Amino acid sequence: MKRLLLFTFFLWGFSVPLLAEEAASKPSILPASPVEMIPREIRKPDSIPGTELSLDFPTTGSVILYLPEGYTPPADGTVNLTVHFHGATWFAIEEHRRRGLSEPLVTLALGEGSTVYRLPFEDPNSFPTFLGTVESALKNNTERQDIRITSVSLTSYSAGFGAVREILKTPENHAIIRRIILGDSSY
Repeated sequence: MKRLLLFTFFLWGFSVPLLAEEAASKPSILPASPVEMIPREIRKPDSIPGTELSLDFPTTGSVILYLPEGYTPPADGTVNLTVHFHGATWFAIEEHRRRGLSEPLVTLALGEGSTVYRLPFEDPNSFPTFLGTVESALKNNTERQDIRITSVSLTSYSAGFGAVREILKTPENHAIIRRIILGDSSY
């Protein structure tokens, strides 16, 4: 059995790794460079084009369905949905619009700490129930009864990861999830 040995020597305040011969031929992995952040002004707009609807879902916070201005479901009734956990609703909507997305967005602003996001999704049936609530609201507000959510992008900021983690614990949810974006949530 071959072993990879990693020894670290401290010389003049520097760490120098020495690898066993068998690892010498493998390509080295360089640390990722941070993404360049371009400063921009962020301020709450006076108004946001589109429709904001409060959803009735068993939580203690705000659950808002945002339909971009002029939104109409595709002819086949399939809906790509983005669900964002934690943060100001207006900011999540503005970022959704800034990305150029024309699909519905649901924002959940439930409070502070990951527990308030974890609790509503602990039951494995809660995420499908939540999506059913969103589908019903879409049917009621677009007058289309053939609507069905076929893919979901999950996004979270900070403590919102508590919901994402719970949703991912149920393997049946994986089939509908197309993307996960964690902002300041990767712990």
